[in-house]
Amino acid sequence: MQFALLLAPIVMNGFLLVYALTGWTLEGRARLNWSLEAGSVAFWVGLGMVAYGASVIVLTRLAGGAWRHPLILSGAAHALLALALGVSVVVAARV
Repeated sequence: MQFALLLAPIVMNGFLLVYALTGWTLEGRARLNWSLEAGSVAFWVGLGMVAYGASVIVLTRLAGGAWRHPLILSGAAHALLALALGVSVVVAARV
């Protein structure tokens, strides 16, 4: 179960990273089409990752995990990374 809890945010943040990089490299009409949905994608994926990270932290603490448990550190780090990538997507959509 710990492996699954560690793997899911890696996959979702990997998606968000590729999505952000795509926005920074597109040009012309493809960029316009990408920017139309970029804000909502960044919002929902970022919100989902923050909620997932918070729920992993709460579940780990309820199971008796210490604050330095890898699941707690991973949940917090991936939530912050998702926020940073979400901001990157929004900035790329506005440029």
